[in-house]
Amino acid sequence: MGDDQDSYDPSLLSNILSRLNASNASAQSHRSTPAPVRILQPPRSPLRSSAASLANAASVTTWSAALQYMMTLLAADPVVLVQLKRMRSDQNSHEQQWWNARVAIEKQFDDRKKLESLLSMVGGKTSSNVTTIDTELETALTTYDTKVLRAIKGMRDAQRSELEILQIPFFVTATAGSEHEENRARMMQFIDDLTTAVPA
Repeated sequence: MGDDQDSYDPSLLSNILSRLNASNASAQSHRSTPAPVRILQPPRSPLRSSAASLANAASVTTWSAALQYMMTLLAADPVVLVQLKRMRSDQNSHEQQWWNARVAIEKQFDDRKKLESLLSMVGGKTSSNVTTIDTELETALTTYDTKVLRAIKGMRDAQRSELEILQIPFFVTATAGSEHEENRARMMQFIDDLTTAVPA
């Protein structure tokens, strides 16, 4: 269905970044000390609570319009980018912690297998065999993965709330449908690319 159904043109991201750089350079030339960075708090009230701002974000229903809106939003309020980068950094940190914990579980059971194998070689008493340990490992990983999936869902819900507060298109309305969900996914990918491209 036209350009709105295609992936966004990377050149548009470059355009946004160049405008942000120009905006930041202009802002720096007009102040001698940096403005304090606002920290995003748990969702309570919109950071930009004006009805006009909310209406603008809620009225965006196409991908091309969303890109134009984001360009305007990021240029007008650089703090939005700071908060998006923090959100992405938090996600990366959680994902790394979850992965490290899973690796630790696997190592724990691998060490048990090595110990049981060593004991059997020297004629010592073993508490379980390799097959039993493998079964226990599978159970432990299944239990852990279930917990992680719940944690991921909680993180995604929290991110949606933050994106709603920040007035990000497709997250300020509860519109149902595959196209809306697809646009949300594309916006998340755009945010990934944006926060990766802009240095900390």
